[in-house]
Amino acid sequence: MYRNFFKNAYDPTLEEVRKIFPTYRYGTKEEWKHMYETNNVNLLEYIDFTLNKLEDVTTSYKLEDTQKVQLQRLSSGESINDETGWDAFCNILTSKQMGYVGI
Repeated sequence: MYRNFFKNAYDPTLEEVRKIFPTYRYGTKEEWKHMYETNNVNLLEYIDFTLNKLEDVTTSYKLEDTQKVQLQRLSSGESINDETGWDAFCNILTSKQMGYVGI
């Protein structure tokens, strides 16, 4: 039931969003990493949350297959491109995806 909520054909561009919210921006990967770390977000729980939230998304926020595999590997304790933790997480997702998942 709730999974259908994330299926959407409307995928606004940043410019369209800024027509309503002129100062909106996705934030940088560094800003997201700082928010995760300073809010003591549990990486493993957040990876699971991210995979679940983005599983049925049909817009440009959708995870690529490679991203899914990398998140699952990171969750298993593997390094991704010689990175671990929030560094790896923030380099797997785009800033736009992190904004969609939220904190």
